[in-house]
Amino acid sequence: MAHVSRMEAVLRHLGVGEVGVDGMAGAATAAEGGAAVFRRSRDSVVFVQTSVLQAPTSAQGPFGLLMPRSDAIVKREGAGSGVVWDAAGHIVTNAHVVRQASSVEVGFRGVGKTVSAKLVGADAVTDLAVLKVDPKGMGHALAPISRGQSQRLEVGDEVFALGNPFGLD
Repeated sequence: MAHVSRMEAVLRHLGVGEVGVDGMAGAATAAEGGAAVFRRSRDSVVFVQTSVLQAPTSAQGPFGLLMPRSDAIVKREGAGSGVVWDAAGHIVTNAHVVRQASSVEVGFRGVGKTVSAKLVGADAVTDLAVLKVDPKGMGHALAPISRGQSQRLEVGDEVFALGNPFGLD
């Protein structure tokens, strides 16, 4: 029976479908280092931008009375990072990045524009969320992240966290 990590189980539950791994294709050797991992993975790392629409809140007026505010709906924006999980358009990001989002846009390296994404699901316990973009309307091919096998990791092995929370190329 194959080992299934908590992350793999959550991603399956969130609708990614086949989670699968690429052997150790995503793993770097100590000689390669972080620069090699970055070069191999940079087209898979995405910028996630969110908008949250909030109704105006009441303010305390004279004599302690609550007075409705006259301004319209407030738009708050957030940003984070994610990775292209598969060629079907699934993007894995953090749940806290997309929590309460009214809209989600995903930016890809070197493209210069963002595309709309739909929230497939989120798990607050693991802080994982799955988004979906339409790969047909992208104008470029998606580059899924190369994944290794976490059960092969040992204490002392190097791991890398890649991200693009500011949308910089």
